[in-house]
Amino acid sequence: MPVYYSRPSYISLYRAVGEPVQWDQRLRMAADDLERLLALPSSHIHVLRVGGEAAGLCEFNGVGEPDVELVHFGLVPAFQGRRLGPFLLDQALRAV
Repeated sequence: MPVYYSRPSYISLYRAVGEPVQWDQRLRMAADDLERLLALPSSHIHVLRVGGEAAGLCEFNGVGEPDVELVHFGLVPAFQGRRLGPFLLDQALRAV
């Protein structure tokens, strides 16, 4: 089930997943705007944990609305190549 993530913990995971592929959309957002976005009931962030460590994220916007968008999806590089991506996506889609 998705839970609310504070901006600092979200940004940390966003960087870990997105830096190698140059994600910067959320990094360019004003802190208050990002906090509001993360707090929306229509924003769902699913985090895959392996041994308690955040291994990847799947972020949806518009949940509960006619159009749901998969905004970000990826794994921390250390967890890539283990077939965890399909598992994360499947579990997140089932929960939305």
